[in-house]
Amino acid sequence: MVQRRAQGACEYCRFPESASILPHQVDHIIGRQHRGSDGVDNLCLCCIRCNLKKGPNIASIDPATSAIVPLYHPRRHSWGTTFPWGRREPWKGGRPRGARRCSSWT
Repeated sequence: MVQRRAQGACEYCRFPESASILPHQVDHIIGRQHRGSDGVDNLCLCCIRCNLKKGPNIASIDPATSAIVPLYHPRRHSWGTTFPWGRREPWKGGRPRGARRCSSWT
């Protein structure tokens, strides 16, 4: 179910699994330590880079404003609204606004 819904791409950065050396992984969007469930609505397919950088985090500090902002949630946030630069391949560049993709990405 998780792989089919993701259509073969990381649900955080949209990097296609077919272009990855390593297989994508199933990730808890909200980690168990933050009371996230094992239900399919809380699971997403993600590339190794996103999984390692996101870790169990659910928020980050915006370096421009020092505000605490939620990380991108593929079930709650709209990709086009959160990352409006209009690329279908966001891993090639661009800077998100609103929710952040990952705490260590800029």
